[in-house]
Amino acid sequence: MIARDPLQGEHVDDHQQRYTAKLADEGSIDRPQTQAAFVDLIRQASVRPRASVDQVSDVGQSVQRFADLMSQLESGQLPRRRWRDRLLIKRVP
Repeated sequence: MIARDPLQGEHVDDHQQRYTAKLADEGSIDRPQTQAAFVDLIRQASVRPRASVDQVSDVGQSVQRFADLMSQLESGQLPRRRWRDRLLIKRVP
């Protein structure tokens, strides 16, 4: 995964870089730091093992759960939150 770089004018802040760094530290993703490392990851992709049946099933279940939640939201079964309630950071007076 490659995060956009605010120093290159690609984004307004570094939240993508911080998040991908966290995922890379956990071992969840590959995060190449150089162009050469990126090319190496692409070359390795052809020899990586494919996802197991259990992993594919987990993804399918996640997709189905998301679809169910979207249907519930669209039909009004889930309460809609105001945009201010969805903010992660709230200002303190």
